[in-house]
Amino acid sequence: RFHPMRRLTGLSTRLALTSTAAALLALAGCSSIDTAGGYHDGSNLSAEDDAGDQPGDTGYDEEPSLDDTGDEEPPPAPTPSPPQEGADPPVEPICGDGHDSIEFIAGAGDALSVPAIVRAAVLDEGDDLPNVPISRRPFLNYYRLAPSAPDVDTLQVNADLWEIEKGPDDQFRLQLSISTKELDAESRPVMHAILVADATIRSQGSRLEIARAAIEAVGSALRPGDHLSLIVVGEQAEVVLEHHAIDGPEDATLLATIAELDAAGDSSLDEGLALAHALSAEHQDGQSPNRIVLLSGGGISLSAQTLTDLGVLAEVNHGQGSDVVAVGLGPLEGYDDELIASVAAAGHGPALFVGNEDDAWNLLGGQFSSHMLTAARDVEVEVVLPAGLATPEPGEDEGGQFPYSPAPVRLGYADTLVFHQHVDPCDTLADDAEIAVTVRWRDGALGEEHEQQFLLPMSALSDAEQPTHVHKAAAIVAYADALGALQQGRTDATTVLFHAQAMIESAIEYLPDDPELFEMADILQQLSAR
Repeated sequence: RFHPMRRLTGLSTRLALTSTAAALLALAGCSSIDTAGGYHDGSNLSAEDDAGDQPGDTGYDEEPSLDDTGDEEPPPAPTPSPPQEGADPPVEPICGDGHDSIEFIAGAGDALSVPAIVRAAVLDEGDDLPNVPISRRPFLNYYRLAPSAPDVDTLQVNADLWEIEKGPDDQFRLQLSISTKELDAESRPVMHAILVADATIRSQGSRLEIARAAIEAVGSALRPGDHLSLIVVGEQAEVVLEHHAIDGPEDATLLATIAELDAAGDSSLDEGLALAHALSAEHQDGQSPNRIVLLSGGGISLSAQTLTDLGVLAEVNHGQGSDVVAVGLGPLEGYDDELIASVAAAGHGPALFVGNEDDAWNLLGGQFSSHMLTAARDVEVEVVLPAGLATPEPGEDEGGQFPYSPAPVRLGYADTLVFHQHVDPCDTLADDAEIAVTVRWRDGALGEEHEQQFLLPMSALSDAEQPTHVHKAAAIVAYADALGALQQGRTDATTVLFHAQAMIESAIEYLPDDPELFEMADILQQLSAR
């Protein structure tokens, strides 16, 4: 099923592949490391889904240190919790035959609200873990992992493959990261931002202040030539600004409108979202992207029919380059992420959470091009394993449960999608065995379809120095697993926690100035003390 591929036979090899929008594929850093992997997630959280209440396999079956020095005695490996009564029996791993492809599901890579909610609950509000679904995928894509963004108009794929000694058999880890370039305001096309602000009575107080900051942050990132519409949902859904031409980052009309925003009434958000989709369709010119941005504290449910109707509208606009960004507003008291996740999934966009005004300025102003613009949409990754190499059945190696169904995702600018997967020998592995990787996506602006393929030879394994992002990925996987074990109250939670702390400490040795690693360590320390 594969077209002729380029064969990557050396370490740190980089190829530029030409097409309408060429992909820059890099194979780098094949070396010895120790971690666990998982890849199965998706998006499309429905109102009926049960938010991650089933225990999952931790995926740990090796020592926690990245460097096998033998100088320290590592914590004991965690014992996975037994399956719940009535649970399906474990599925045997898929053993590759060199022909059948396995889809690496990426959908929950857009569920960026989950790691932010965990941080806000534990560090900002001093609470226990919130009732949100914990899984590896959102954490791998929330924290910065990939090498620097490419400086050319291409999609870049980095592949790291390394070997772990595990008893008499070898075990391998495969990490793929798909990155996009940075894009400044002067280089991007003009756009139309359509904001739906929840100003109902449940948004009074600090949540309304965060909503004001979020609107102002979006406005500050717009430039002359851009347009902004603002729909306020209070006593009713009302368009207070329609296709307003922005004159700069401190647009006087927008700032005056923000100052008048107040909480009142209790109308439904579905009317506001329907208005937003209507405005998007009315002002669609085929060249300027439209972005619908929902700003809400959640706390309400949309019916299945409403979600279906919104999904139909979103599909039409998505086909014309318009997506929905769903932003949850803190504080966490009274907050429910289900609405945010549902709207984001239906609208093919990211789900974000801002717990305070600083977060609003950082995510919606500072990271505007990552969340509000789309470089590549409907990204899909397929892998063909050589005969003799196995990977777990989708979901088996995830290390937690996540109530999302499989769906391709988008990539913004200066954005990265990460897969971190373990693969094991299941039969004799040929000397020339190769892993075949196919990446498919549509251009974010024009919607043109692209496909690139490359081969990752198993013979490229080396003891060369690992890239630092591989160490951080191992720590993130362990961190997410520890959060899941603690949230579920598993009997092995303490052991999983110790393992994660050791992995984070090891990563800090390679990245001593990485604030995200210290944040993860702080969160686990706070939880262990309760």
